[in-house]
Amino acid sequence: MKLKTYIQMGLISFTILALVGCDTIGREQEREMNHAAVHALAGMVLDIPGLQSRVNMCPGYLVVERSGSGIPMVGKRGKGVLTNSKTGARLSVRVSEIEVDGAWGVGDYTGLYLFQSLEEFQQAFANDWHTESGSIYVKVGRERAVEYQLKRISTQLR
Repeated sequence: MKLKTYIQMGLISFTILALVGCDTIGREQEREMNHAAVHALAGMVLDIPGLQSRVNMCPGYLVVERSGSGIPMVGKRGKGVLTNSKTGARLSVRVSEIEVDGAWGVGDYTGLYLFQSLEEFQQAFANDWHTESGSIYVKVGRERAVEYQLKRISTQLR
């Protein structure tokens, strides 16, 4: 009888510990992504004159961290943070597809996409989102950020 009680208490303790641990890991990952988004934006603003005013005027922006092989025509994936330019509200997203025109062979990079309309930003903030137009600022390592045409990008809420 005592063994059964110990096993039940152990299972309850393990369940509570797992739930608390998973929540802590999720918050830590979110803090890291928020820090990465702020750091990436700051670096690109230093590289590109006038970018800060464009960021302030847009309804929101997406900072993407992409890593992979850099093989052309292969679906590239990453993670990203959507940020509301007015309120500062952030949302972590999964970038299920991103293809940049002229950036073939680029492996790991950070990208900045500025939303042109409030409706488009609100859709991305509330649902899965996709576009095949616009431009994206790309920064590779310590190199200066460069603006490229965006062929397509898709995000999914986590």
